[in-house]
Amino acid sequence: MPSEIGDYALVGDCHTAALVSRSGSIDWLCWPRFDSGACFAALLGKPEHGRWQIAPQSPSVRVSRRYRDGTLILETDFETPDGTVRVTDFMPVRESVSHLVRIVEGCRGRVSMRMDLVLRFNYGAAVPWVSRLSDGSLRAIAGPDMTVLRTTAPLQGKHLETVSRFTVDAGKSIPFVLSYGASMAWVAVDRAIQSSELFGLEGPLRRWRQLRRRIHADVCRNAFDTKLMSFVQSYGSKELDASLLLIPLTGFLPPHDPRVRGTLAAIERHLTVDGLVLRYRTQRAVDGLPRGEGFSLPCTFWFVDNLILQDRLDEARALFERMLALRNDVGLLSEEYDPRAGRMLGNFPQAFSRVGVVNTALNLTRREGPLRQRSRGGTKPTPGSSYRAGEPSGGRRDPASRTSTRRASPPRRR
Repeated sequence: MPSEIGDYALVGDCHTAALVSRSGSIDWLCWPRFDSGACFAALLGKPEHGRWQIAPQSPSVRVSRRYRDGTLILETDFETPDGTVRVTDFMPVRESVSHLVRIVEGCRGRVSMRMDLVLRFNYGAAVPWVSRLSDGSLRAIAGPDMTVLRTTAPLQGKHLETVSRFTVDAGKSIPFVLSYGASMAWVAVDRAIQSSELFGLEGPLRRWRQLRRRIHADVCRNAFDTKLMSFVQSYGSKELDASLLLIPLTGFLPPHDPRVRGTLAAIERHLTVDGLVLRYRTQRAVDGLPRGEGFSLPCTFWFVDNLILQDRLDEARALFERMLALRNDVGLLSEEYDPRAGRMLGNFPQAFSRVGVVNTALNLTRREGPLRQRSRGGTKPTPGSSYRAGEPSGGRRDPASRTSTRRASPPRRR
């Protein structure tokens, strides 16, 4: 059960704020803005609706807390029979990406700690797909929402949660940093603008257009590696991800932009084998997926669509025919394929793979297939709209994020 409302403290970055209980649990956070959906909503329901707790494992705990003078930096001291730890919570004033920082510091003795992270976007309704990045951090994606957790503590996936059990000695500290990224946020804002323009729906178009421009500039500035000449998996990363193939497919950038061509070339060099595309290079176990998981069929269809946009039609047709040959006797496809064993892997039958068959077939046979519509925004801009060549728009939600189809019951408002 959540704490009483009077037991919470607040930390924020001037754009949003989190509520932290005396038990070290963040039970409420709308991210990335105050008017966004909550990713932690246990305050209105149960832990399964989203929370982030860091606390001693000992049941016998004495708690005291305070703000640092003149700040919203919250310090919570936990005194146990074995020692004392301090958890410091704050959200740095935002420049581009929003961060929620929690630092566990040993003050006395040695204390066994537990960390339980339950991310549930959209007020507890959406369970994200979690994967481990090459630097050991965890990325959680649900539709347009993405977070990345970075820490030196050991992390483990358990019952759709991320947990950690660790000890902290006096004088030592362990940081936890949870960051909110753009992911497909640009597409979500862009489609909201287009829907409002096309159907005459009311909305704060001026603010949405400004937000679209800010997200676009931020992603281009922070997610493109000039040495690799490619967009990368996440800000500051050197790794590739096949979801980057969506950049021209959604209209984020035009297909002949040098950055798009560079990204396609990098993926072709490092993530493809005989045309089949890996979602990313698995350097270690990823939430139960063994090293060297299968090739992603939805991502391979995106690769074919990119070949079409680059006018490499003969290659596109050949790879599409090869993909069709992977179907079973009744025409169904799985999520992944193992070319060595010659068998399907993962979810079956996979709807996104089937959608890939249909869309790519239309893209190869029709001048105005789904690809051309999405890459320029999916609809024809209305007169006086803000769409222009320098700010492309368009696209669909990223199926390769593999957001879990399991949904928690959203909490009831009190």
